[in-house]
Amino acid sequence: MNEDPTIIGRVNVVYEDEAIVTLHFMEQNYTVDATCNSKLLDEKGIKVNDEFQVKFNRVDGGVKAELVYLPPKEITKEQVMEIRNMFKDKWNNLDNLL
Repeated sequence: MNEDPTIIGRVNVVYEDEAIVTLHFMEQNYTVDATCNSKLLDEKGIKVNDEFQVKFNRVDGGVKAELVYLPPKEITKEQVMEIRNMFKDKWNNLDNLL
């Protein structure tokens, strides 16, 4: 039996009736932009810049997709310093090119 794909979405913009979302298919490393019913997102508490996972439920011989809000990821001080140093190194290299 095939496993359901892992799909992580992010809300880019919300209009009155629809939203533009980016869906990332994790196993295939494939990304696509799509539209979504904005009321569905609102019912799930999902707003602009929020991430969500698309979960699949087998119901009555069919498949129903459900959106599940993913809270923001916390990063440690060590991770912040690592990112900061990475950019600092890149900027220093850029200065050498000028």
